[in-house]
Amino acid sequence: MIGRLITSLYNHLNERSYLKPTLLIFGLIILIVPICNHYFFRTFHNDYTTYNFAFYDYAHFRVSVNPAMLAENKTFLQDHLSFTFFFFIPLYWLLSWLFGTYTLLIIQSAFILYGGWASYKLIKYHTSSQIFANMGLLLYFVLFGRYSSFITDCNLMIILSSIVPVFLYHFIKGDYKLAIFWFIFLILGRESIPLWMIFISIMLMFMFRNDKVKMRYAVGFALGSLIYFMVAFKFLIPAIEDPGRPFSLFNYAVLGSTPFEALKYMITHPIDCIGLLFKNHSGDPMFDGVKLEFYTTYLVSGGILLLLRPKYLLALIPIIFQKMYNDSYIRWGIESYYSIEIVTLIPILVFFVLSEIKYRKVSVVLGGLACIGALSMTLYKVENENRSLIGWYTNTKYKFYSSEMYRSKYDHKKIYRELERIPDDAKVSASLHLTSHLAFRENIYKFPKIADAEYIALIKNDDTYPLRVETVTTCYEELLLDEEWRVLFEDEEFIMFKREHGSELTSCVE
Repeated sequence: MIGRLITSLYNHLNERSYLKPTLLIFGLIILIVPICNHYFFRTFHNDYTTYNFAFYDYAHFRVSVNPAMLAENKTFLQDHLSFTFFFFIPLYWLLSWLFGTYTLLIIQSAFILYGGWASYKLIKYHTSSQIFANMGLLLYFVLFGRYSSFITDCNLMIILSSIVPVFLYHFIKGDYKLAIFWFIFLILGRESIPLWMIFISIMLMFMFRNDKVKMRYAVGFALGSLIYFMVAFKFLIPAIEDPGRPFSLFNYAVLGSTPFEALKYMITHPIDCIGLLFKNHSGDPMFDGVKLEFYTTYLVSGGILLLLRPKYLLALIPIIFQKMYNDSYIRWGIESYYSIEIVTLIPILVFFVLSEIKYRKVSVVLGGLACIGALSMTLYKVENENRSLIGWYTNTKYKFYSSEMYRSKYDHKKIYRELERIPDDAKVSASLHLTSHLAFRENIYKFPKIADAEYIALIKNDDTYPLRVETVTTCYEELLLDEEWRVLFEDEEFIMFKREHGSELTSCVE
């Protein structure tokens, strides 16, 4: 009976494509979750306001100081050597009039779905297996990191990682013009991507060592990535960085102060470097289990199958190194978007491996176990008490089957009604969960910075990160006493001011 059921299920999956229904179901989830987070005031100033302002700024052909940056007087381009938003300028003008500050979330969701579609097409083309394509698409959407990434609202790596399957699909299929286009899009997306593309290209060299055409292109992509990586760190980053605030995203003090120092250390201390992949080098025992949790989560989710064909691990080497050698313990684990590259590649690599197993029924069973393992691990890790960093992040922003996802802590309709009174071109200061809704303007500040703001909108009990509550409260009280600011609306949770005449109050923070 069970044998007939398994055989029937196998035949069904092997004969039918589940591309459309899978993309529809998970597409709705991938779209609804970030939209709910934004609508119910859960998007974060230092994440989504930063991105929305840069998106607006670039669309108006400017590269201005980004007011949402923690570091003052810094542009988005100085924070990340990324030209992605320049590609998105037409999308701003096509979509923002309709979707407003939701536009980037919709674009990001579309890229995630595009990556899922490409993963399905790639697996089907390369393995000639419908069942592998169906299971690979499912695995793409059920891995835990797909959901934990919603914590960060919007991120370049979520968008760029989704394009890696697109690049691989066109490369393997032989559509080299499209592969070149997406390769350029990727390496221009962020300063770390060229290093990743070097290793992906080396993996392709191993895969197609007997194909002269693909071999030449793979070598070309590897060399192109290497050249751009060196140019970026040697010339481009120094050319745009503020001498008083040098580029700060190379956070690998355990290896050295520059990429070249790190490479030298890794060559001369290989045993120590291997140990650091598993060791807590923060000095705080609280984070002893963070790296182990990452390895356990993704080995159970199908990653263990990659050990059967180590050549496919090449594509993951720089990602694992970047995670585990980083100074920040948050990056070591499964929280936020810090596993998104792994999440995007595992489905493809797992089914590449399984396609090389001689016994097809065994490989299908292993593929099914990978999907079951990933789904089980995701459902387990979604619960706050089951993750290593208990209390650091909550599942409020991604547990889509919880009623909490679909309600706000605030009277959101009232707040939206009052925010509509602010002119589109007004200069605004607002509290942490409001700024992302007001970021499509030239001047947006996070309270208690006021500067030349004409309006101030505050959720009274909003998060004050990185300042203390007392500091922000003091500034709020001074504002109430300033006769040049008129209260437009106030109740127990929300207050909005309008500047009258020429108040000299620009900030209460030294």
